[in-house]
Amino acid sequence: MAMPFTCAWDLNFDTPQLRALECGAPDLKKFYAPNISRLYITTRRGYLASPARLCIPFYKNLRHLHLRDAYVCALCSTITDFPRLETIVIDEIYSLNHVPSARSSSYSATLESMTLPLPSSRRWRQGFIDMFSLLDLPTFRKLTLVGTPKKPHVDCLLSMLAVAPFRVPVVDFQTDAPLRKVCMDHIESLFLVVGEVTFCGNALQIDEYRNSRRKGN
Repeated sequence: MAMPFTCAWDLNFDTPQLRALECGAPDLKKFYAPNISRLYITTRRGYLASPARLCIPFYKNLRHLHLRDAYVCALCSTITDFPRLETIVIDEIYSLNHVPSARSSSYSATLESMTLPLPSSRRWRQGFIDMFSLLDLPTFRKLTLVGTPKKPHVDCLLSMLAVAPFRVPVVDFQTDAPLRKVCMDHIESLFLVVGEVTFCGNALQIDEYRNSRRKGN
């Protein structure tokens, strides 16, 4: 179900059969949907430090969450507050001057994938590194990063993976840039620490890349 952004809703909804919802943050409290599994919060700056502040009555069954934007600390708390969460997508992420302390590390026995934008500044990149040091995700399978990877992005990613107390089997880059426009030298080092690197879901073979370079020379 998608709620039109331009409509004024002065109703509360009892929807026990609802499985998916797309709406702005102010409308979340209008729904009683204990079986919902997929949620997309469409408003910007609608998801601040903690999902608990939204008081949604169906946290325990949520499996797929998509946010227009969020703070780094919100992602950490989300992983803890949604005990069955399998995937999370954040279109834009902000870093505060601090992240949760090591004593409040975030554990999830169900989270399998995250989709995040490539961090755009040095300060935000450090926030990503600090965040990954606090995540404990034993069933994690895939990290998707949106954007064209450049050397600072890859350096940040290597630092993230170095401090993460869990494995990241697959790193996928989602980018509109053609593969020939991506400097493969920047991402070659990733093959040493992850099992697979993909572009838009297509696996890259480092041996094929090296052979093509030799032929080009």
